[in-house]
Amino acid sequence: HIAAGHDMVTGWIGLVAAGQGVPDSREGIDAANAANSAAWAGMTVEEVVSALRANSAGVVAAIRSLSDEDLEAERPFGPAEGREFTIGQIAGLAARHARGHLEHAREAAAAAGAGGG
Repeated sequence: HIAAGHDMVTGWIGLVAAGQGVPDSREGIDAANAANSAAWAGMTVEEVVSALRANSAGVVAAIRSLSDEDLEAERPFGPAEGREFTIGQIAGLAARHARGHLEHAREAAAAAGAGGG
């Protein structure tokens, strides 16, 4: 979910940097997440970590390629019902979302280590 999401965010950054809005919707993202969940279900931990590293490197490269002015580019963001978002705001949302999943994974690992799963 997060590894695939990094690619999605890289695409969003490219769209806004090119002066376009992000047409994706929450429903479309939910459908993509469901499809990714099914497609990635059999992946090993090593494969997932590799995909996370590769795809996060793409987001980082996309952001680093932008000037401060580029980060302030603002366009309609479909997942937020078309409200205007800057590239900086989109990147921040993506980072917080990934951190939330990391926190949940750590909690699950700690619970499993304590005999909770």
